[in-house]
Amino acid sequence: MSTPDSPRSSERNGREEPNALLPLESAADVGRSNYARVEFDQHISEMLTEHARQRSPENCSDRSYRNHLLGVASEVAVATWQDGVIDIEIYPDYCGDDGVDVVAPAKWGNGTDTFQVKATRKMRSPEQWVAPDELDKADYFVLCATNAPSRYVEIVGYIPQRILRNVGTGYLENGYLLSAEYLNPVKPTHYSPSDVRDVMYS
Repeated sequence: MSTPDSPRSSERNGREEPNALLPLESAADVGRSNYARVEFDQHISEMLTEHARQRSPENCSDRSYRNHLLGVASEVAVATWQDGVIDIEIYPDYCGDDGVDVVAPAKWGNGTDTFQVKATRKMRSPEQWVAPDELDKADYFVLCATNAPSRYVEIVGYIPQRILRNVGTGYLENGYLLSAEYLNPVKPTHYSPSDVRDVMYS
């Protein structure tokens, strides 16, 4: 699920990692015009808005349904890309979900892969952060960006958990930075509302 935007890269602690393993072609190399884009229609938008409101009850420290809308729209986008499912259960004692955003069939072999989705409204230089205690939550971390989450989400890129843990990507004082220069690109595909519905109602 999304969190408020992270400290910008200018606020990094200054520690450079000499052995950073960058992808041969990063999401920054392909550019925003080649990001995968997932679009929503009015019906999907209404469903996303309602689910976001359910995730932000009165007793939450973050009652802003706009932040939850950003998160759930991005989770649906990643589920569409991966032909996976999101956790739609609302936990009465927890504001949000249980920490695993998307579960999808494994890319290699049997079983499933898990995805932690990070989202931002910053479109020009999207960044988000992963806290150290989140590293065990998923097999992959995905960065999404949108300034209109009820209409569309762009999937910036992804990084495997093992790379994030063992190599890092540009450290912040309190976690790991996700930004396009460190992420693997996603095939530039346009997903229509009918593609979203195929995943949501399968």
